[in-house]
Amino acid sequence: LAQILAVNALHKADAVGKGAEAQDGSHISRVYNSTCKTVDFKLAFGRAVRLVQEVNLAEEPVAALKSTRGTVALSAEPKQILTLRVAF
Repeated sequence: LAQILAVNALHKADAVGKGAEAQDGSHISRVYNSTCKTVDFKLAFGRAVRLVQEVNLAEEPVAALKSTRGTVALSAEPKQILTLRVAF
């Protein structure tokens, strides 16, 4: 997943990825805003995305998100970790 994930932000946001615990072929991406400011950023997955949803750390659904051409626009509060389930 690291090869297809790009983070675009004005400030620091770090992203990591792994396979979902559900073993349904989806991937989990976690983004951490390490700053003391709210950060708006985009995640670009490099290919078409079938499903993107925000999940909690236990990978339970929180909210559905929209993607446009494999890119998702997000906002992270200071020191916030965002967890996303992504299916291609």
